[in-house]
Amino acid sequence: MRRPQEEPATSRLWKSLKEAVRYSLVEPSRQEPGVLLLALSTMFMTMGQGIISPILPLLVQSFGMTAMMVGFAVSAFALARAFANIPAGVLTKRFGARFVLVLGAVFSVVGNLMVALLPNYTALVVFRFVAGLGSAFFITGAVIFVAAVSVPANRGPLMAIFQAAFLMGLTLGPSVGGITADLFGLASPFFLVAVVSALSGLWAVAKIPAGVAQIAGEASGLGGQRQPGGAEGTMGGFSVFRHLGYQAVNIITAGTFFTRSGALFNLWPLLGKDRFGLGPGPLGLLFTLPSAVNLVFQPFVGALADRLGRKLLLVPTMFLVAASLLLSAVSPVLGLFALAMVLYGIAQSVEGPTANAYIADVAPRNQLAMAMGVNRTIGDVGLVIGSPLLGLIADVAGIPWGLVANAGVMLVVAVLFAFLAQETVGLRAAPQVGGDSGAAGRGPGQRGDADP
Repeated sequence: MRRPQEEPATSRLWKSLKEAVRYSLVEPSRQEPGVLLLALSTMFMTMGQGIISPILPLLVQSFGMTAMMVGFAVSAFALARAFANIPAGVLTKRFGARFVLVLGAVFSVVGNLMVALLPNYTALVVFRFVAGLGSAFFITGAVIFVAAVSVPANRGPLMAIFQAAFLMGLTLGPSVGGITADLFGLASPFFLVAVVSALSGLWAVAKIPAGVAQIAGEASGLGGQRQPGGAEGTMGGFSVFRHLGYQAVNIITAGTFFTRSGALFNLWPLLGKDRFGLGPGPLGLLFTLPSAVNLVFQPFVGALADRLGRKLLLVPTMFLVAASLLLSAVSPVLGLFALAMVLYGIAQSVEGPTANAYIADVAPRNQLAMAMGVNRTIGDVGLVIGSPLLGLIADVAGIPWGLVANAGVMLVVAVLFAFLAQETVGLRAAPQVGGDSGAAGRGPGQRGDADP
């Protein structure tokens, strides 16, 4: 009797890839087409951020400043976001996501345009603060929009679509910024950022439906439109802010933003310039690597986060970030430095959408906007601290030691999350109440429906 012919491995791989794309992109987009409309606006906004990332440290150094002063310039942007994230959540709840998206684009246009027109260190710090307000309003509004239109079954994939658009902008931005700076000077990319920020705002006005994520009087929204968050209301006075898992994912966000500020926005560009002699153009091309890799892995993240669980992905991801930082610190050749950036990109492809989905799992409907805003604010505290602190370590002991210190921080973050957080989806999900997982997170020892 003839045995059935086994399907070739390449065919099985191709089918698996198509299934991942269908699950993570096609089906969620059919269910919630508004997320695709938001994605283009998000791509324009984050392209602006990507344009600046490899250029800002070089511009600050051109004013004769140290690595720590580069850190303060980066932190001005982050400090604004730390102040603005919670108000952004409140305004989204009051006026809807589109209003906050457009307001963020306006702040971004003004801030970046003034940096370009007034090329000195003081003006750069002041107007990077203004641009940071724009980033906070836009990104917080966008995340709340996705959470508002999603349900547990498609939240992971929809967050992954948003993250992919976010990363597409970051992927395109650095090379565009580097080439622009090479051709027209270090201030010229800021003009370009003002233009793409304006495009982002105009697209939001034209395509994003009004009223999404708006809650009038703590209640209903737009004709049957699902409101933010997990459950259809709070569960017996449950507060997500007392939930250990929510507190733990805030630690992850703080560590991730600390690394973004200290390594990606400060030490890595300076390392590329000092150790490998890279100018703006080559630096820009190199800095496309993390975002490009991140983008490639996005189709798989939503499915993995939903099927395996959020915690199961987040813990090893933090260890991978630490490994990438250590590798970059000791890399003697450009190829190893590039590999470190690839590893960082893989880690970021998991962290962003999975952490956002974890928050949406544990937060009740009428607490989600504030929970997202607080999470962004805590992350931006990491963004504020990371760049000047690691810049100071780099000034005193050298750039590699700054990266080693950053790796140590991420190892601590991984251990804390592993011990504090409960799983919210998948086979290992802990029984909880309050959020969209069917159990919005209570910490150990809490009493389910009787939560005070």
